[in-house]
Amino acid sequence: MGVPGGNPNINSGNVTRRELYDAVIQQSKELHEMERNITRKLDQLCVTVGRQDERITHNEDEINRLRSKSNIWDIGNTIGMVIATALGIHRQ
Repeated sequence: MGVPGGNPNINSGNVTRRELYDAVIQQSKELHEMERNITRKLDQLCVTVGRQDERITHNEDEINRLRSKSNIWDIGNTIGMVIATALGIHRQ
Protein backbone atom coordinates (compact mmCIF):
# COMPACT_ATOMS: atom_id res chain seq x y z
CA MET A 1 0.00 0.00 0.00
CA GLY A 2 1.51 3.31 -1.10
CA VAL A 3 1.57 6.61 0.69
CA PRO A 4 -1.75 8.48 0.22
CA GLY A 5 -1.27 11.16 -2.40
CA GLY A 6 2.18 9.79 -3.12
CA ASN A 7 3.75 8.57 -6.29
CA PRO A 8 1.60 5.86 -7.85
CA ASN A 9 4.73 4.25 -9.31
CA ILE A 10 6.06 3.40 -5.84
CA ASN A 11 5.66 -0.32 -5.22
CA SER A 12 3.92 -0.16 -1.81
CA GLY A 13 7.00 1.47 -0.31
CA ASN A 14 9.16 -1.53 -1.18
CA VAL A 15 12.63 -0.97 -2.55
CA THR A 16 13.83 -2.98 -5.49
CA ARG A 17 17.23 -4.59 -5.52
CA ARG A 18 18.26 -2.22 -8.29
CA GLU A 19 17.22 0.85 -6.25
CA LEU A 20 19.07 -0.51 -3.23
CA TYR A 21 22.15 -1.23 -5.34
CA ASP A 22 22.05 2.29 -6.86
CA ALA A 23 21.67 3.83 -3.39
CA VAL A 24 24.63 1.82 -2.05
CA ILE A 25 26.77 2.81 -5.06
CA GLN A 26 25.82 6.48 -4.60
CA GLN A 27 26.60 6.32 -0.88
CA SER A 28 29.93 4.66 -1.64
CA LYS A 29 30.81 7.48 -4.07
CA GLU A 30 29.86 10.12 -1.49
CA LEU A 31 31.93 8.41 1.21
CA HIS A 32 34.90 8.16 -1.14
CA GLU A 33 34.61 11.88 -1.96
CA MET A 34 34.44 12.73 1.76
CA GLU A 35 37.54 10.60 2.36
CA ARG A 36 39.43 12.46 -0.39
CA ASN A 37 38.39 15.82 1.10
CA ILE A 38 39.51 14.78 4.59
CA THR A 39 42.81 13.43 3.25
CA ARG A 40 43.42 16.66 1.31
CA LYS A 41 42.75 18.76 4.41
CA LEU A 42 45.00 16.53 6.56
CA ASP A 43 47.78 16.91 3.99
CA GLN A 44 47.42 20.70 4.17
CA LEU A 45 47.50 20.52 7.96
CA CYS A 46 50.67 18.40 7.90
CA VAL A 47 52.38 20.98 5.66
CA THR A 48 51.33 23.77 8.02
CA VAL A 49 52.58 21.86 11.09
CA GLY A 50 55.88 21.19 9.31
CA ARG A 51 56.31 24.88 8.58
CA GLN A 52 55.55 25.72 12.20
CA ASP A 53 58.22 23.25 13.32
CA GLU A 54 60.73 24.97 11.04
CA ARG A 55 59.77 28.38 12.41
CA ILE A 56 60.03 27.18 16.01
CA THR A 57 63.48 25.70 15.38
CA HIS A 58 64.61 28.91 13.66
CA ASN A 59 63.25 31.03 16.54
CA GLU A 60 64.98 28.84 19.13
CA ASP A 61 68.28 29.20 17.26
CA GLU A 62 67.79 32.97 17.01
CA ILE A 63 66.98 33.25 20.73
CA ASN A 64 70.10 31.24 21.65
CA ARG A 65 72.25 33.42 19.37
CA LEU A 66 70.81 36.62 20.88
CA ARG A 67 71.28 35.22 24.39
CA SER A 68 74.97 34.52 23.66
CA LYS A 69 75.45 37.96 22.14
CA SER A 70 73.75 39.55 25.17
CA ASN A 71 76.04 37.65 27.54
CA ILE A 72 79.08 38.94 25.66
CA TRP A 73 77.79 42.53 25.87
CA ASP A 74 77.04 42.08 29.59
CA ILE A 75 80.62 40.93 30.22
CA GLY A 76 82.01 43.84 28.18
CA ASN A 77 79.83 46.36 30.02
CA THR A 78 80.85 44.91 33.38
CA ILE A 79 84.54 45.14 32.51
CA GLY A 80 83.99 48.72 31.30
CA MET A 81 82.24 49.67 34.53
CA VAL A 82 85.03 48.12 36.62
CA ILE A 83 87.65 50.08 34.67
CA ALA A 84 85.61 53.31 34.89
CA THR A 85 85.13 52.82 38.63
CA ALA A 86 88.83 52.07 39.15
CA LEU A 87 89.80 55.20 37.21
CA GLY A 88 87.26 57.27 39.14
CA ILE A 89 88.56 56.05 42.49
CA HIS A 90 92.15 56.53 41.40
CA ARG A 91 91.53 60.20 40.42
CA GLN A 92 90.11 61.10 43.81
